[in-house]
Amino acid sequence: MLLSLPMVAEERLVGCGEWVTFSAGSRPGFHFERWSDGSIDSVRTVQVTESAAYIAFFSDACVEYANWPVIALYDWLIMLHVKAIEEQGFYLSEADVSWYRAVGDPDDMHLAFPQDDEFVCSGYYLTIDQSLRGTGLYYAVANVVDPQGRYCEQLARSQVIDYHAPAAAHVRLAPNNVRIGETMVLSGLNPEVESRICVYSSTGQLVDQFCSVGEDQIELEAHPAAGCYLVRVDDPEGRQVVRYIVNVR
Repeated sequence: MLLSLPMVAEERLVGCGEWVTFSAGSRPGFHFERWSDGSIDSVRTVQVTESAAYIAFFSDACVEYANWPVIALYDWLIMLHVKAIEEQGFYLSEADVSWYRAVGDPDDMHLAFPQDDEFVCSGYYLTIDQSLRGTGLYYAVANVVDPQGRYCEQLARSQVIDYHAPAAAHVRLAPNNVRIGETMVLSGLNPEVESRICVYSSTGQLVDQFCSVGEDQIELEAHPAAGCYLVRVDDPEGRQVVRYIVNVR
């Protein structure tokens, strides 16, 4: 049996019927991909019954499992942290980014991708027509250019964001369709804990923030500009998001 490895070839003579164990060890910057007979096990034990050759194939490790950082400002929007990625010396275009919802466990990216995970959208941002809470696991994949200017054909995956758990349903904001200068009541707060309340514009800009302790409801004043706003409530029990609209008239 002839065993051949990249850049280092090894020939071993073994007897017919003998069992032999061999492995593929990669150099720094590379990872094992497969053997010439299709096996993806880096360590092999085979019985020799005839003359055979096993060739190990390796690929440039690049950034296949980069675990790119993401930002989840509130439960309606996730975005890839492009600035942090570029600070590491990697560059990607919006057209190269795709978002997926995992079906069961996230797909194995060593295999043909995707397998059964569901494509959601393309771009730096992920949003759907409802809160992400209770809808599953999400992640982004992208082709990137590495610091040496090489275009990586392998897909790099972001952090996986878990939105399986539904948000509690006790926080309410009324009215939620108001005019500039009107007030609203945010109710359902837990008076036994501190609640941190943040108000965001539809583009994700933080426009107001404050804390509440000992009250089960507070008054909010509508932001002095027309548009759609999200009110995020964080406390030790979790996170909840409600919305309101400010009309000019």
